[in-house]
Amino acid sequence: MPVSGDGILEAAFDPAWAAVRLIVDGGMWPDPVDTITMTRVVAGQPAEPVRGLQARSVVGGYFVGSDHECPLDSSVTYTVAGCAGTTPVASATVTVSTTGAQWGVWMKAAGKPDLTCRVRWCEVGGVASETIGDAYTIAGGGGAVAHSAAQWSGIHADEVPIVVATESPAELARFRALLTTARVLLLQTGAPQELDSGWYLVRGVTRSNPAQYPEFPERRFTMRLVRTGVPAGQGSGIAGTTWAGVMDAYPTWADVMAAHDTWFDVLRGA
Repeated sequence: MPVSGDGILEAAFDPAWAAVRLIVDGGMWPDPVDTITMTRVVAGQPAEPVRGLQARSVVGGYFVGSDHECPLDSSVTYTVAGCAGTTPVASATVTVSTTGAQWGVWMKAAGKPDLTCRVRWCEVGGVASETIGDAYTIAGGGGAVAHSAAQWSGIHADEVPIVVATESPAELARFRALLTTARVLLLQTGAPQELDSGWYLVRGVTRSNPAQYPEFPERRFTMRLVRTGVPAGQGSGIAGTTWAGVMDAYPTWADVMAAHDTWFDVLRGA
């Protein structure tokens, strides 16, 4: 796991979720910190804020979370800045590779990383982009020659139909939960890209059973997508340490305390 030289920031790519786990160790700040701001940078692109980490209040300067909107198959640099009130305390930087996620189409909901799904590509249609405006016939043009004037005022967003598939009842349930919760999704394929990664409005979905008998595990989804901007919303961490996991591992609270020095160690899985 890459760690900044001062020990403040850790980042590790989790291929099972196509997301980067982020850990800020509050004990490593040179002075007390009560808010943090984190950004990501990929070569050739401007710095982007990590969702939910803009002047975020933190207890003791600690944070355990994730960035599930990170570009795939890239080298991503994260910088966290800590403040006490409005006074900057320090910053830390770490770089992590986001290579290793299984190929397919990853679909993600803003601020809800636990809904992330990977489905299988079946088909991608042509990408269409209509021009806003039209050609108008000039009055009185007459004759056999058409006279027109082009009026330009912009272009519509890219639209594309795709077909994807789930391959088990569990994948089907997970994908339906995603589509029930959100219809503006981040689509990522990794390299090679069958479709430009980015945020898309799901204008419509059709589900079908290609074998036409209930026991067949595969289901296919025909989706009509429209390219859109990044939606608003807060962030949260991908599934990690849970109460159920702690209770399974430790029979009593005394066992938890004996195994970990701090609650931060429990959260980070140390």
